[in-house]
Amino acid sequence: MLQKRSGQPGRTLGFIFSVSLALTFLPTAAEAQLTSPFGRDGPPLTTADIDMMRDAARQLYQTERAIGSTAEWSNPESGNGGNVALAEKLELQGMPCRRLLHDFTIADGSRQYRYYVDRCRVPSGEWKIP
Repeated sequence: MLQKRSGQPGRTLGFIFSVSLALTFLPTAAEAQLTSPFGRDGPPLTTADIDMMRDAARQLYQTERAIGSTAEWSNPESGNGGNVALAEKLELQGMPCRRLLHDFTIADGSRQYRYYVDRCRVPSGEWKIP
């Protein structure tokens, strides 16, 4: 489930950013726009944009970082870019979790987007969206 959020993140894990589904299954830029995890009316991100966003987020949840740490991404081909911030560290059902804040702008600068995603480390050691 994906929800666009504004303001400060809450303590519940009721909102989830589902970019990870698209990260594996979007083979072309055209398909990225058709099957975007943001929905049909979501931002026009390319597959490369989503890959760069995923890589930036990975830096924050796979290593020990302080809350407020950020990682930037920028795609010179699409002109899209943004940053990911570690918003919160929490625990869910005994698993360590990280809430990430994704802020990004589409090339023409007309729209800015803000989404939160939670990732939890499962017993196998992988980080998954709960």
